[in-house]
Amino acid sequence: MDFESTHCGDWAEEACAKAQLNLTKKRRLVLLHLLKTRKPLSPYEIAEQIAQEHQKSISPMSIYRMLIFFEQQKLVRKLRLVNKYIGCNQELSKDVKAASQFIICSHCGSVSEIKIAFETIKKLRLEIAASGFQLKTPEMEIECLCNACHESSSH
Repeated sequence: MDFESTHCGDWAEEACAKAQLNLTKKRRLVLLHLLKTRKPLSPYEIAEQIAQEHQKSISPMSIYRMLIFFEQQKLVRKLRLVNKYIGCNQELSKDVKAASQFIICSHCGSVSEIKIAFETIKKLRLEIAASGFQLKTPEMEIECLCNACHESSSH
């Protein structure tokens, strides 16, 4: 396991300890795998990859429950556009002046996490309220086309 994965695991353990929750060995394995891959995965994909890489069998249903647990602790995020989960970037999560947003390529499925200033979110909230709605969460998933897919489609 590399330094970055270990660091992320430590960050996750701290978050769970603060919430007085236990980060079991299986939970840690699933979370570190998701953080290491840096791409959205379904519970089935996670189970398959862990079985291949670690020769450990964890049922997709167990992984799904773990992902809900991680989502509650803000360690992972469910991307509803692709119905998969991705590990949260701890550095972006610490930024109190911005909200994390996910941009998702509709062609290849690659994902990037960006920050949008709360000033922008505040303006968006006002526009939404003027339309008769209330913003539930400042986090958004924005469907895009990554540069690589854009370049390959323009040729």
